[in-house]
Amino acid sequence: MGAGVDLTQSLASAENAVEVLIVGAGPTGLTFGAQLKSFGVPFRIVDRSATAAHESRALAVQARTLEILQSLGLGEALVTRGKLDKARTRMHGDIGPTLRKLAR
Repeated sequence: MGAGVDLTQSLASAENAVEVLIVGAGPTGLTFGAQLKSFGVPFRIVDRSATAAHESRALAVQARTLEILQSLGLGEALVTRGKLDKARTRMHGDIGPTLRKLAR
């Protein structure tokens, strides 16, 4: 928390009351906030950093994450803003004959 901020007093006032406090404005915190907003649940997000990130720090986005983002109406817009690199698959160990054929 920043210097001079009394979180207890701030949250105790009726004006600042929230149902959910989300700690961290990373992908999980922001997605959770978007989901709460879609349900009409009041929330507040707090983060250690005083400024927002202006770039993605993710190397990839999982399929389930895209499904959730799509359900929030954000999937397509975020995919179009993303950077696409050549996809690579690396397999280690004994992958079996069927997967070996697919990996070629």
